[in-house]
Order: sequence, then structure tokens, then C-alpha cells
Amino acid sequence: MPSRWWVPVHGIALERIRIEHIHAALSGWFDRTLAEHRSGAKPYTISPPVSGATGDGGVGIEVVLFNDVAVDRFHDHARPAAPITLGHQSGRLGRPELLSHHTWTDFLEAPIERCWAIELLTPTTFRSGDRSSPLPSMRAIMMGLAQSWRMWGDQPAPDPVEAIRGTWVSALDLTSASVTFPVNQRGRRVEVEVSGAVGTMEVRADAPAAPATTGLLGWAAYAGIGGMTRRGLGQVNVQPVAAVLRDGTNG
Repeated sequence: MPSRWWVPVHGIALERIRIEHIHAALSGWFDRTLAEHRSGAKPYTISPPVSGATGDGGVGIEVVLFNDVAVDRFHDHARPAAPITLGHQSGRLGRPELLSHHTWTDFLEAPIERCWAIELLTPTTFRSGDRSSPLPSMRAIMMGLAQSWRMWGDQPAPDPVEAIRGTWVSALDLTSASVTFPVNQRGRRVEVEVSGAVGTMEVRADAPAAPATTGLLGWAAYAGIGGMTRRGLGQVNVQPVAAVLRDGTNG
């Protein structure tokens, strides 16, 4: 069952933490074997450090877990007062708080919508080989969501081809936002810049595509969209909105 958690972190300065510090600290919670460590498919995403997700103004991390195995491993490590090292800082964890959870059946049985506002909360990138682009691709979004659903879900994924045929971006209010990550290239550690976008986009679906798109976008709120989601990119908030469609009916 996909779930989203808020993990408070006490005793650290937010401005001195980078996403790679979070990734380095928390990836060890979930990888138990060398094969799991090397795998590009991870049953979790980790947000950049943020302040006050639960309204208390404290610093913490949002962690999204895709299945029960990841939840069990999360609770093995995310214990109140447990130590955590982030870069050159040492702090202690607070008590994790469950923010939301859904079953795969919930996504499939959600009320069918025709229009959504998708807020890109963290830089969202669409990659092709070594290239990264901030321009949203509906094909990449739907295919990526279906692929991760098939990997982690316990119900058949909605048809991404059906969603792609009848779903389009109808409005954009996006800003380019680049992010740098350290990577190892030929034995050297270098900084790589990834081009992404933040802001809001409106997505609409015609009637035949709406059931598949509704299910996949429900999952997007947990899985994220685009590339490098397990490093905190592509985190989104998805909300259905009422809109007047081109045929004059309410969507």
C-alpha cells in the first residue's frame, strides 16, 4: 500500500543540507543486499529537506513508500531519537507521522475526472539519455507511471496508451529550475546539472481516456513524475478541478 510519511529531524540547519545528504543517509534503510543497492528500481522516494510539512515549523523529510516491505524497513530505522548524519551535521529523528495512504484499488476506483491541476513541487525533469529537459511530456509521464505501477502494484495498471491518446496539457505556469548532483564519471566525482521545471500545469482528458488517466494520476501523487524521483525530483500535488471543456460541458 503506497504511503507518505513525514520524518522530523532535530538539531540540524536546513540551509546546509543537500538532497544527496538525505539520499545517502536514508538509502541504507532500504537496501539490504548488493543487488538492491545497485538496482535502479527503488520502492521509495525521498524529498529534499523541508520545513513545516505538518504545520509545526520543524525541519524534516517526506518519505513515500510503495509497498509493505519498504514500510517495515522504514520503521526499523525511523525511530524517535535515532541518530542521523546529514553531510557534516548530526541530528536526531522525531516520531514519524503518516500523512496519507491509498491502496491500489483506491486508485482504480476513484471518481473519474476530466481535468487536473498538477503542481510540480520540486524540479521535474524529463530525460533522454544524458539529456534533461524541463518540458513536460505526457507520453513520458503516463508511460513512467504505468511502468512503476506494474513494478510495485498489486492490481493491473491502467492502460497508458489509452491515457496518452486522449490526455493533453491544456495550460502551463512553469519556471525552469536547475539542480546539481554529484556523480562519479570515470573515477572522478563531478557535479552534473539537471534541467527541470516547477510550477503548475493543467491536464485534461477526453471521456475514453479519463478512467486510465484518473488512476495513473492518483498514483503520481506518490510516485512523482519524470526522472530522478527517488532523489526528490518530480514530487507533485495532483488535484482534480472543475473546468469547462471544449464541448461546453463541465469536466
